Amino acid sequence: MAYLIIGIDVGLSGGITIIEEGKTPIIHKMPLKKIIVNKKNKNTYDMNSIVDIFKEHQGKKVLYCVEKQGVRPGEGSVSAMTIGKGFGQLLGVGHAFEFDVSIILPTTWKKSYSYLEENGVSDIRIKIKKKMLYGKTLEDKEQKKENKKYVEKMQRDLKSQAKTNARLLAAMLYPDMAHKFEKKNTDGIAESLLIALYGKDNQDELVQNG
Repeated sequence: MAYLIIGIDVGLSGGITIIEEGKTPIIHKMPLKKIIVNKKNKNTYDMNSIVDIFKEHQGKKVLYCVEKQGVRPGEGSVSAMTIGKGFGQLLGVGHAFEFDVSIILPTTWKKSYSYLEENGVSDIRIKIKKKMLYGKTLEDKEQKKENKKYVEKMQRDLKSQAKTNARLLAAMLYPDMAHKFEKKNTDGIAESLLIALYGKDNQDELVQNG
């Protein structure tokens, strides 16, 4: 019996994809709700809505693929706590429904899609590496500062193009759903689809190692 696959791109801009054999994938933007923190409106996971998405699959043979989250360079302690809390909540839901939970590194699932390195992404990676190495040789503080700014700009360009590539790839894989990935803010659902497809293609290995 084949698994029903759930792929999750964790984060407030993330997504949830459900792939069932013989059916069109079901894609959800991460359900959110507003809360008040220090008199300001903040987004957080709408856990009731997330649970509702999974309820109808309770008791089924489900492989629940969650992208592993980590703190990126430059992120503060509050951001780290938010990321950790959200990741833990989503893992907890999967275990509560008794799904086969698999935590997948972003570098692992992305390696299975060569297209994600197209459109200049691999070239930007090489430039970043060279500039970072070059920065280590600099002694002048101003030169170091300018080099660091240039690296940070390239890293932003890399992130932006990687997100675009995910949307383009999702649209190519499912042309009938291409309209869902047209907007820039749909990279989260595109990546959740790619994570789910990775889970589908590697389900035996993931279940064994889960």
